[in-house]
Amino acid sequence: MPESSAQSAIINDVLLLYELSLAIGSSLDARKNCEGFLNILQARKNITQVAVWILTDADDADGAPQLSLLYANPRRSTPVAGRERTPPLLRTMHERRPVTISSPEMDDERLAGDGLFVLFPLAEFGVLELYFPSRHATIPPRTVNQLKNVIDKFAASLAGSLAHERLQHTEALLRQSENRYRMLIENLPQRFFIKDTSSNFVTISHNLASDLGIQPDEVSGKNDFDFFPAELAKKFQMDDQRVMQQGKPEEIEERVIVRGEERIIQTIKAPALDRDGNIAGVLGMFWDISEQKKDREQIARLVASVEHAQDAIIISDQEARIQYVNPAFEQMTGYAASDAVGQFTRILRSNKHPEAFYKHMLDTVQQGNIWRGEMIIQCRDGSLRHVERNIAPVFDDAGEVICHVTIQRDITEHKQMEEKFLHAQKMESLGILVGGVAHEFNNALAGITGRLYLLKRKLTASATALNDVEIAEELCFRSADMVKKMLAFARKSPLQMHDFDLGSFIRETFRLHRLSIPESITVHTMFEADTMVIHGDTSQVQQIIINLLNNARDAVEGVENPEITLSLAHFVPDATFIQAHPDTADRHFARISVDDNGHGIHPSDLPHIFDPFYTTKEVGKGTGLGLAMVYGACGMHEGYVDVTSQPGKGTRMEICLPLIDTPDHTLESAPLPATARGHGELILLVDDEEMLRETLKEVLLSLGYRVLEASDGEQAMQLFSSHHHELALVLMDVVMPRMGGVEAGGLMQAMQPDVPVIFCTGYDKHDVMADENIADDMTVSKPYNIELISQQIARHIRKPFTSG
Repeated sequence: MPESSAQSAIINDVLLLYELSLAIGSSLDARKNCEGFLNILQARKNITQVAVWILTDADDADGAPQLSLLYANPRRSTPVAGRERTPPLLRTMHERRPVTISSPEMDDERLAGDGLFVLFPLAEFGVLELYFPSRHATIPPRTVNQLKNVIDKFAASLAGSLAHERLQHTEALLRQSENRYRMLIENLPQRFFIKDTSSNFVTISHNLASDLGIQPDEVSGKNDFDFFPAELAKKFQMDDQRVMQQGKPEEIEERVIVRGEERIIQTIKAPALDRDGNIAGVLGMFWDISEQKKDREQIARLVASVEHAQDAIIISDQEARIQYVNPAFEQMTGYAASDAVGQFTRILRSNKHPEAFYKHMLDTVQQGNIWRGEMIIQCRDGSLRHVERNIAPVFDDAGEVICHVTIQRDITEHKQMEEKFLHAQKMESLGILVGGVAHEFNNALAGITGRLYLLKRKLTASATALNDVEIAEELCFRSADMVKKMLAFARKSPLQMHDFDLGSFIRETFRLHRLSIPESITVHTMFEADTMVIHGDTSQVQQIIINLLNNARDAVEGVENPEITLSLAHFVPDATFIQAHPDTADRHFARISVDDNGHGIHPSDLPHIFDPFYTTKEVGKGTGLGLAMVYGACGMHEGYVDVTSQPGKGTRMEICLPLIDTPDHTLESAPLPATARGHGELILLVDDEEMLRETLKEVLLSLGYRVLEASDGEQAMQLFSSHHHELALVLMDVVMPRMGGVEAGGLMQAMQPDVPVIFCTGYDKHDVMADENIADDMTVSKPYNIELISQQIARHIRKPFTSG
């Protein structure tokens, strides 16, 4: 029962007792005394029939006492109880305590239905009989005890009415009873009052009189307008009239101004009944609940805060048994409150921590200390969540721990972002390392390939030596390809971006690469017919497809009935994909998928498969750069790569590349010139690496060109000024630490457009020079493929040649 309802019940009982006490001894006439007392009791307690039985002077034939009916409502014609009815009444008198029995035991033929009797002893001379028409009616023991007390006083009053010679004693008992109940009322903190039907005060309690600044006997004839503002007094009297009209108690909460301060008053008013049961006024009591109201509002705010908190909140006892969880807990863990309450908090254990971790946590809070930390919990569906947990003990007034409050915040997404950030930092660090090493490494390879080219021209007579040179040359280009993959991973590889149809491109790439996959492997392809245009580098995309197919080929080695599936489909990101990649909303992608039924990837290897040089293959079967190149190339195309794998069941690699909305795209390819030799044209060669410069000079001379060489920017500017009329082309390293105070961009601006400039680079020119005017076909990569660089020079060299 709510606190206010319990208080109301107590107050109603007090008012009833007070009203009954006033009716006791109202007349020396025994029947009127009964009528005045019992009418009030019937009206208040829904009693349909009452009767008062008293002992007669005569006994029956067997010598047993007889009872006669003194008073009954409704009235009865039988004045004496039957033999069957007498024993329960006599037993009540003998035991001197209230007795509750069913109507069949009373054997009263006038009573229809199966009701309930409550019999109260009236001292030693009679019994009060109360009849409730339903046997399911319940009389709380507290009410029975309260009624017994007042009925005992009624019995004393009735005894005085029956025996005039005991009148003085009876009056003393009545005065004593009245004083007791008045003392009870006067010592309660509530304010009591009684009004007549005109809302004039009849009597008030001493504490109310003190509040009003008067004596209790001074209130007679006064009303609310004498003590309160007119508007408030009018409301009080309207409440009085409503209670009297409805004939039932009413609780009223109102705000009043007391000494300039707003207070909240709780009032209970009930109709006051006279001896005949007619409404004669209003009984009332009220008390100040301002502080209780504030406390309830504070508690309500606290409860609302807990219920609407975004963090999960758990209240548990000293043994870690859950007593309460808020809605955020239900949403976070999947456990409904009804399922969690009564369980131990160990239902959230994921076993991702050692037993010592949980023991330390529990010991800390049981010792009255706060535990803070991060942990992994297991939800009801078996999924795992990273949480930040704070467990604090709650103490009572004696300093004893009564419960624990746990606040649990889901940091799973934060952890995922943190891992991505750390991975990005690692990739960036590796990229910086690759970018720093690649240029010097490619310079060395360029010198080697140049010397091998010159050596090969001199060894035409020895087939064996020529073969060795060609093998060495091939090894150099394989090393260069490894550097290229590292640069792709580091996103520093030069790109030649244009728009092309991915579907047609993948079909052609697969057709050419299919021969490298053994016929024992069944290969399926599923390509959507729609055109899917992307903006990308065909070489990089081709390498992505080839690397994925090669990995799948190696993964199914030794598997019975090996299968690989290559598919291409249009993809619109769903909620799961967007959650993993928030910037993909409202974008469309082409999704390349490569599935195999191979050995799968062990969960411990999954986080590292895109790291450079990380491989699970045998020595000599993999460099660990294939997937690193895929990862880097996807990043350069603003795409994404996802991997799902189950050991023993296979792996699925998915590449998502953004689509563009440009129609009618075709792949463009320009054939290279067939002739790549010079005719005495003058080339200015600018490079700070002496060995590389000397090698490339000899290569150019062997190709039929004349060469001027410069080791820095200042020397290059001097030679350009002296020979710019006859210069046909400038071949310049884009990165030179010793520029002699001259920037590479300044050299380019000074030389172009008079003389074509081809830049030699070990990685993406845009990482070094922020000049977007450098065309992609005006760069060559180290190490030099002599055939390709000769064709590049032949394409751009300035003609006609002018000497001196």
